Amino acid sequence: MPKVIIKDKDWNEHTIEVEKGTNLLAVIQDSGVDINSSCGGGGWCSTCVVRVEQGGIGDTDNEALSAMDVEDLQTMEENGLDTTNQVLSCQCFIKNDCRIVLPDC
Repeated sequence: MPKVIIKDKDWNEHTIEVEKGTNLLAVIQDSGVDINSSCGGGGWCSTCVVRVEQGGIGDTDNEALSAMDVEDLQTMEENGLDTTNQVLSCQCFIKNDCRIVLPDC
């Protein structure tokens, strides 16, 4: 089972093991870490954005998180967010170990 390390806004780290294919936003919420999700996971508000500190993003089996679709990337760009190492947590799914950082960290 993949291990997800979440660094919260107070720099505390939370480690949780999850099943492959679990939604990243659900993992963060289940860990007890407070994260904004104004649209409830619909992918259009960009409030659940997180930075991927360790582990890749993409469609290969070696990546930690699934790739987002073009519409999600456009939403992030429209909101001035870096799509290089940030993702909408509601639109990504866990594939392998990763470390993510919430905003303000």
